Amino acid sequence: MKGFAFLAGCAAVCLPTLAQPPQVSNVTLTQDAATREVSVRYELDRDAIVTVKVYTNEVALSGVALSGNVCRLVTNAVGSTAHEFRWQPIDGLEDICLDAGAVRVAVTAWDAATPPDYLVADLRGEPVRYYADASELPGGLDDDRYRTDLVVFRRIRAAGASFKMGSSANEFGRIANAGNYGNEDLHTVAFTKDFWLAVFETTQYQYWRMSGEWPSTYSNLAARATRPVHRMSYETVRGTAWPTGGFDGVGGVLAKARAVTGLRLDLPTEAQWEFACRAGTTASLNGGIDQSISEDADGEFSRVDDPALSLRGRYAGNGGRLADGTKPDAATADASQAMARVGSFRPNAWGLYDMHGNVGEYCLDYCNYRDGNFGGLGTAAVTDPTGPTKAACAAHTDWLPVRLVRGGAWDVSPRRCRSAVRRYQIETGGSDAFGFRLAIQD
Repeated sequence: MKGFAFLAGCAAVCLPTLAQPPQVSNVTLTQDAATREVSVRYELDRDAIVTVKVYTNEVALSGVALSGNVCRLVTNAVGSTAHEFRWQPIDGLEDICLDAGAVRVAVTAWDAATPPDYLVADLRGEPVRYYADASELPGGLDDDRYRTDLVVFRRIRAAGASFKMGSSANEFGRIANAGNYGNEDLHTVAFTKDFWLAVFETTQYQYWRMSGEWPSTYSNLAARATRPVHRMSYETVRGTAWPTGGFDGVGGVLAKARAVTGLRLDLPTEAQWEFACRAGTTASLNGGIDQSISEDADGEFSRVDDPALSLRGRYAGNGGRLADGTKPDAATADASQAMARVGSFRPNAWGLYDMHGNVGEYCLDYCNYRDGNFGGLGTAAVTDPTGPTKAACAAHTDWLPVRLVRGGAWDVSPRRCRSAVRRYQIETGGSDAFGFRLAIQD
C-alpha cells in the first residue's frame, strides 16, 4: 500500500485512501536564488519507502537526479517526522520559477512490505534505491551505470499468480527431447511469493565488481564491460547447495555480493524464469507473437533470420554467427558480433531485456538426467517448484550434476530461443554462450 501528497507551487494537498498506508504531509518547496537548487521538505507518519515524480508545466520529467531522503527507505528519528530531499534543475530548467506554479511534485510513501516495482542495488555497497517506474531512474536505462556499478531489478508480482509452463504440442520449433534439450511438458505452475529479477543479464563489469575476475571469452576491451558475463560455472556463481540449502544456501560469487549489497541475491528457479520471460504471453516469443520463419529440425546453429526474434535478442541469425556460420573471433569481436551490449533489443511487457538471446541464463534447478536423456517437466500442476533434488537425480546410474539453463543465446538458431526452450550445463563447467541474471528472493 502507498500514500502520497501533491505539491503545486507551495501548497500541499494530502489525498486520503481507503486503507491506511504510510502518510505524507506538510510538503513544501523552496528554491535557492543563487544555485537554483530546489529543496522539498515533507513529513511521514511512520517509516516508509519514499518516491517522487517531478512535473514542470504539468509534464512529468524523466530520469531526474535527486539527493537526500527520497527513493529509499526513510525512517523517522525519535521525536521527529520531518525529512528533506533536493533537486538541481538542469537542461534548460535552471530558471524554473516556483512562484509561478510551474513545478509540481508528487511525493509517494510505500509500505516496506509492498515496495514500488524498481529497485537499484549498488555493487559498491551504497544504499538500495527504489523507483516506481523505469522512467524515474536517474539518467534512464540507457545510462551505462546500470550495466556496471549498479543493478536494476524489477519486482515480479507472482504471489497468487499461475501460468502454463512449457509449450503446446503444436508450437513452432518445439523440441520434444533431443541432445541437450529437455521435454517442454505443458503444465500449471502457481506461486505464493513475489521475487525480483534483474532487468539486464549480468555484465562482465558487474561480475568483476562482485568477484574481482574477468572470466569471459569474448573480451574485446572496448566492448566487454557492458556485454554479458560468460564462461564461469554455476558452482562458481552460487555453490551447489540448491535445493537442499534453499535460498539461504548460497556460496561463491553471490555470497560475496550479498555481503556487499545486503540483499538476498540469487538465481531464479526455472519456473520463475519462464514466468518472468513470458510476462503474461503464451506464444513462442514474449512479444506475444510466434516466430515466423521455420527451419530444418537439425539446424541448431543455423543462421536463419527470424524477423520477430531479431527485434528481441541476439542470436545466430542477426549477428551472433558470421556469414559462414562460424563464431566471431573471441578477442576482437565487438558488440555487433556474438553477444551484444545488454539491453540492445526490445524488452518484454515487464521491462526485462535479452531473454530471447545474448546468453543462456543459469537457473537454480537440477535437471533430471537419466538413461542418456535430459528429463522433462512433467504434466502435474505444481506450486513454487524447486526442481528435482540431487539425491533423486543421483539415483540414476548415469547421473551427471547438471543444472538448467534458460533463454536463447547468440550462437543458436531461432527455435532454441523460444520462451519454453530448456538447456543444461554441468554445474562445474562453463560455456561462452551461458551467463546468468541476478534475482532477489524475498
